[in-house]
Amino acid sequence: MNRIILCTICFLLFTSLCNSQYYYNDILSNSLSNKNYQLMKDAKVKQVTVTHYDINNELQNDLKIEQTFNSDWTTLESKTVMADKVRPMLLMNYYQDNKLIKTEDTHDSVNTIVNYSYNEKGLLNNLISYTNDTTMSTESVETHQWVYNERGRLLYMLKIKNKRDTSKIELVYDKDSLIVEENWFKRGKVMETYYYYYNEHKQLTDIVRFNNRAKRLLPDYLFEYDAIGNVQSMTQVPAGNSNYLIWQYIYNDKGLKQQDNCFTKQRQLIGKMKYDYTY
Repeated sequence: MNRIILCTICFLLFTSLCNSQYYYNDILSNSLSNKNYQLMKDAKVKQVTVTHYDINNELQNDLKIEQTFNSDWTTLESKTVMADKVRPMLLMNYYQDNKLIKTEDTHDSVNTIVNYSYNEKGLLNNLISYTNDTTMSTESVETHQWVYNERGRLLYMLKIKNKRDTSKIELVYDKDSLIVEENWFKRGKVMETYYYYYNEHKQLTDIVRFNNRAKRLLPDYLFEYDAIGNVQSMTQVPAGNSNYLIWQYIYNDKGLKQQDNCFTKQRQLIGKMKYDYTY
């Protein structure tokens, strides 16, 4: 599958519970998702169509994504149609009190349901993922329990897999109360550490971890921002791979995405994703 298509699907549609930065994936991504939902609801968006264009601005028929809200913006259906797939991939998002409370992802033989719950301050405190693979006849459940102090400050998270295997993710703050470390503990031993870096505006710029092969710290994600605080570009560096894609984001006057430009690490444009909104 074309890398630009694969990355587009991952970034636009799916919630991932793979081994990666939990603070970023659970807390920050959830907050950004709810913010984008609120922007679309406030703008009274009824449908979003995402299409793929090549470097010559010619429409490609290998990927089309249609996202449709119901009448009261409590449900969002995302349908992904790809040229090499007989059936479309479906993702349902459910909202309550302007927050994501459930996703249901169905593609091929795999069905994944993720439930989100929030505390009285509106902060995410539980994320439970159920996955059923009918081809492999396997089921799994993974729970993320986020714990806060009385002031709403994140303390740690318990990751419980299949109700038996438990890991603890502890967070470290700096003098500005920014989270700068995410440490994974299992049976009292540190298994992995992620480091978070920020710019002078306290915006997240780098997520870094130690690479055993390179014997040094290397980034997993890099972020840049525009003048009003929108993410202007994002770079995700695959583990063990020196090749990566850079996504540049362009927004319309409502703060909604208008276009994503995809570049190689040599800054060569390889494709575009365009967003069309129906109000």
